[in-house]
Amino acid sequence: MFFTHETGKRPLDSRVLDKMLNVFKKDDKIAIVFPDVCSPDGYLFNRDAVKPGVWDLTLGMFAYKKKGRAEQAAEKGWLYTYRPQGCCMLLDTEKCAQVEFMDPYTFLYCEEVILAERLAKKGYRCACCSQTQIIHNHSYTVRKALSKFKYVKANLRSFHYYITHYRRFSLPVCWLCDLF
Repeated sequence: MFFTHETGKRPLDSRVLDKMLNVFKKDDKIAIVFPDVCSPDGYLFNRDAVKPGVWDLTLGMFAYKKKGRAEQAAEKGWLYTYRPQGCCMLLDTEKCAQVEFMDPYTFLYCEEVILAERLAKKGYRCACCSQTQIIHNHSYTVRKALSKFKYVKANLRSFHYYITHYRRFSLPVCWLCDLF
């Protein structure tokens, strides 16, 4: 990652769209492409290259969030991921239309994992273009607009919907996941 000498900030990548569009050419099963997404302090958010299991959604949650991505990203400039980052993604509208885009029963959270599940059922995949990145301050605006209670409630409601309707976890497993 490079910083400009004048401002100390990361320079904007004027080719971000070209780089992301190029990833679509790598595999005709790719339905969504997104760039590396970093926090303002440089933390890389999109590490989840693999679908999380029950362990990853409960006791192993912190280890899952810290898992690195496959080295293929450095070699190829892109990699398959379990889910996209919704803050910046390009959609193949024909493929996403086949799954009716976003599920209308979620609000603010889990839309991306649900879309990834719906696309996977049709044999489609998500990909991250690691040749470019954006900076995103996750949930900053939402946390300012909603009370902590409403923020947590919206997040839990969407997460519970995802694990019951898309992951089809048993009720006791869902309760366990909800605790974490």
